[in-house]
Amino acid sequence: MLAGALAVMLGAALAAAPGTATVEARALEVSGPGWVRVALDAETQAAIPPEGGLAVLDPDGRAVPSRLVTAPRGTLSIALAATGETADGWTVDFDTGPLPLAYGRLVVTPSRETAAAVRVSGSDDRTAWTPLGSGSFVRLGDEAGLVRTALDLLPSSFRYLRLEWPRSAGFPALEGAAVVLREGALPGAPSLAAQVRPASEPGSWRVELPAAGMRGVRLVLRGAGLEGAPLQLLAAREGRWEPLADVAACADPCAIALGGAPLPSAVLRLEAGTGGGLALDGAALELERVWMLFEAGSRGSYRLVPSPGSDGGGLPPGPVEGPVAAVAPGAPLAAALPPLDADATELAPAGRMPRGWLSWPLVVPPGVAPGDVVRVEINDALLAQPGVLADGLRPMVGDRVVPFVLDRVAEPEPLAAVAATGGRVTLPVGPADRGGVQIELRAAPGVRCEGEIEATWVRQSRPGVSDRGPAGIGAWSRGAAGAGPCLAFVALDLPEFAMAVELVPRPGAAPPAAARGWRTRHAVRFAWPDLAPQPEKDRAVRLATGFDPLVAIAPRVLSVRRQLELRPVIPGAVDLVSTSAEIERMARLTRWALWGALAVAAVVLLVVLGRGLSRGPAAT
Repeated sequence: MLAGALAVMLGAALAAAPGTATVEARALEVSGPGWVRVALDAETQAAIPPEGGLAVLDPDGRAVPSRLVTAPRGTLSIALAATGETADGWTVDFDTGPLPLAYGRLVVTPSRETAAAVRVSGSDDRTAWTPLGSGSFVRLGDEAGLVRTALDLLPSSFRYLRLEWPRSAGFPALEGAAVVLREGALPGAPSLAAQVRPASEPGSWRVELPAAGMRGVRLVLRGAGLEGAPLQLLAAREGRWEPLADVAACADPCAIALGGAPLPSAVLRLEAGTGGGLALDGAALELERVWMLFEAGSRGSYRLVPSPGSDGGGLPPGPVEGPVAAVAPGAPLAAALPPLDADATELAPAGRMPRGWLSWPLVVPPGVAPGDVVRVEINDALLAQPGVLADGLRPMVGDRVVPFVLDRVAEPEPLAAVAATGGRVTLPVGPADRGGVQIELRAAPGVRCEGEIEATWVRQSRPGVSDRGPAGIGAWSRGAAGAGPCLAFVALDLPEFAMAVELVPRPGAAPPAAARGWRTRHAVRFAWPDLAPQPEKDRAVRLATGFDPLVAIAPRVLSVRRQLELRPVIPGAVDLVSTSAEIERMARLTRWALWGALAVAAVVLLVVLGRGLSRGPAAT
């Protein structure tokens, strides 16, 4: 698989020349062959690529089949490990798996009617057993009062559980068993600090995390005035704000549950549903417990490296049996990245060039070498150029396209903010705002938060005449717990030349009090090509516009994105000045040529007329 292949190349490239791009690896000291479990600390989790995972390299630099696993929640089925007969009856051993789980209840499913007084013990090696609880399992008919198949245990995390079954109850015929995992943060779960900064709107804060993609369980806030405050948390995802979590009334400190899913961005936004009196001075993000599991073939120094794949290639088939060695990540190491594949470096035919296309040369810092990753922000000045759309831009060398990816910056950019007039909002939109615009509406405090908001685009089809059309619909919400301000989000669908958008409540809906626009930010990212083999006239990289977004190179985008994901980027810029000067020079030449052509035509016309007049009297 891709992750395993990348890990092999990483290992082979560790002796690369100075200056080669590197990633941060972590050392793993393994004492011998067998299964290994690595608990990932907060720093290691923060180094996992947002759309990738981790790979394990053995002492020789080869990829080891591995997998990232997280702590399960709720009820977990456990495997039958062994049964044995004793003088008093039978023992049934269960294996809860290779992870150190935290559970407090055992549930069994008898396959026939039974009544058994049992004892339960726990062990990590199936040699020394610790008593965890005792009670009765009963299944007599289907009446609820005669069925009891759960037994509370002392809170524990042993891998193996032993059920001692009395002979008087008959052979323990069980269809299955499970443990009920304890809720809340697990012991030893990592956490890291998050920066909290006031936003421009009163009652709003930016929560800045070290990286995107981390599996947050809880966000714990510190500050004054938290007691009883309703809060709503929003996440930035591909240039739009989305509600993430909320709490109806905070305690002090205030904890907002996140569920353990990967966070979509490194920036969150916090909104308070109350007025003043709330001051935040910090936060901590409690993370899900995450482990890397792999089977070591020998003792030695292994390495944990970021991988663009989802995991290290998957575990071999079959259960993880026998002891599992717990290893902690060691000191960070620098691991060289492999050369880029042809997918990310070979120029592709552009095909049929668009009509009326323009291009601009790119400016990069001196010393940029082939294979360096360049990232060009698509700013307002570029978007304001004739016919420019973000997804229609291509980096080009001559008439060939450089493999690239179009990035969507996770955090949107704020646009105009306006107050409503009579329950209606009118927001202007410029020519650079046609794509990726989201309108955030805010209702006045105390209103009933319900209903939908309808958006309409407005454009001037000809002087004095305006067209209108549907632009999108959004619904009011205070969050799952009814917390935070009353907000609605409308993702706009705007046609070309739209000038403004009007937002009005549908009948029975809450009217907006204010609105703010947010715009998706884009950037073009690509590996700088080798220009030496190109003809001298083509030894430049240009950004061209006017292409169809559904161009044929789309299937290569995923491969290119994975390869470029881990590499540091060099900022590039579009040279609009020289292109504008060239366009102006060509316009001047065109104007002079036009005037010259008109002058020549006038002279020719006069000559022709003169000759005609001179011949006329002679003929008479």
